Amino acid sequence: FIKEHVENAVIELYFVNTEYQLADIFTKALGRERFEFLINKLGMRSFTLETLQQLTDKVDE
Repeated sequence: FIKEHVENAVIELYFVNTEYQLADIFTKALGRERFEFLINKLGMRSFTLETLQQLTDKVDE
């Protein structure tokens, strides 16, 4: 399916440098620095347990 679309110029594939392989966050064990870098690139946030508890407490009020 993808191969046909590429051959017919329906879609175009681009090289993505290893540094920006965002799927690594879901498929590999990563160090803290790399994990936080990818979280930021994906527009996600990483919360500590304490922060999550504070957010839960605010909702309950």
